[in-house]
Amino acid sequence: INTFGLEHYVKNIKPNYDFNKECKTWLDINAAIISKNKVNLKYLSLNTGLSIRTVRPYALFEYKGSAYMIAYCELRNAYREFKLSRIYKYEILKDKFERNKNFNVKEYMKNCIGIYKDKEMHVKLRIKYPMSQIVKEKIWVDNQKIIDNDDNSIIYEATMGGLTEIKSWILSMGSNVEVLEPDSLKDLIKEEIQNMLLWED
Repeated sequence: INTFGLEHYVKNIKPNYDFNKECKTWLDINAAIISKNKVNLKYLSLNTGLSIRTVRPYALFEYKGSAYMIAYCELRNAYREFKLSRIYKYEILKDKFERNKNFNVKEYMKNCIGIYKDKEMHVKLRIKYPMSQIVKEKIWVDNQKIIDNDDNSIIYEATMGGLTEIKSWILSMGSNVEVLEPDSLKDLIKEEIQNMLLWED
């Protein structure tokens, strides 16, 4: 991108999907959100595989370059996030739904480090330099607290939702991070590392 004679380059991982197909899916679902029409999906869940779902679409958002829909799933009787690239087929139904007036997207995603909402916990970490500086430069969740230590390490403390991404985030810091609390998270990280080592056999 050239803006006012200055070169501007954005480095990012590119999603691997059919852009035109996903763009049409986004527009169709956005129209269903506005008109309050239910949507029938043939969807690939990472946990349960391919299934047919009828959903009430509430919002669309982007996360790490991928598009998602927040919808009330009638199969699970709960709000869920659906990645658009995992929707094999969809049909905008004539059936209407009454939107829950108490639903708020910002509140729904509150304190989630990513998009997963599988578990919330209070996390306390000791993070060494230079990773400590990288962590300080972002607001991971709104309630985070950071204490600076004399050796340039930090104590990071927050209540976070989404155990799946909490584990991934901690593991991405390698030996630069120590889990102080809770003990259950320490055990999960140890178990994850042991399982990774098993791939060597």
